[in-house]
Amino acid sequence: MLFNGSKGGSIYSAPALESAMNKQEELKIESYEIVSNLLVIKWNDGQERYISFPTLREACPCAFCVVDVKDAHGNIHVMVSHTRTEASYQLIEITNVGHYALQPKWGDKHYTGIYRYELLRTLGDKG
Repeated sequence: MLFNGSKGGSIYSAPALESAMNKQEELKIESYEIVSNLLVIKWNDGQERYISFPTLREACPCAFCVVDVKDAHGNIHVMVSHTRTEASYQLIEITNVGHYALQPKWGDKHYTGIYRYELLRTLGDKG
């Protein structure tokens, strides 16, 4: 693919675009399943990772769950914004978000966390 930059645009070569697209597609989930209280993810590189429900919930990246608080010295502290209950750790369902993330729905009706593949990869224990 080549974009002609004759009207002030940029010129992109096919190899550069293909390389950028391949870089985004490097990390993919081949499959995932719920086993007991674990999310089991099989990645496209053959690795399998296991994430406990508490680990997954505590890492929720949404604005409701995580609040950045700045102290008097200018240090930023990340804090959980609400109290969790037993239902907070019950995974009801999980859905794909495009080709880059998963979105769990929890027993306490929380569903706004979108977990990018990169985050999921760091949370999981190797199998």
